[in-house]
Amino acid sequence: MSTGITVTESVSVRHKINRHLMWAEVDATLEPNPGGSVEVIIAIERLRHATGVGWDPVSVDHPYLVAFAEGIERQSTGVGDPPPRVHDVRVTLTEARQHDVDSSEMAFLIIATEWLQLAVDRAGPVVWVP
Repeated sequence: MSTGITVTESVSVRHKINRHLMWAEVDATLEPNPGGSVEVIIAIERLRHATGVGWDPVSVDHPYLVAFAEGIERQSTGVGDPPPRVHDVRVTLTEARQHDVDSSEMAFLIIATEWLQLAVDRAGPVVWVP
């Protein structure tokens, strides 16, 4: 395993992307997970529609939630950009919102990467050496 980044503090971060045919919003917590690699916990039972219609029951394997988890995990496995990789953190997804038309799995992959970069910057990042 290569050198990477880990964190020293817990933070909660809300992030939203709203681009042409790309819409997603997440609220999640990043915390240290010493010796635990990267762990992603989906702690929601529903996706909220951006139209404000209400909550839709979904399973934790809903494609958008899976895409968010994959986006986070890619930052620890060497797949995707940008380096350095993130190690020994726990991400707990507490809320996710989708748009009926413009949300997609790709939007949730992208927001995962952007969210992780924001959260790491706020959580006391330190160099991780194996």
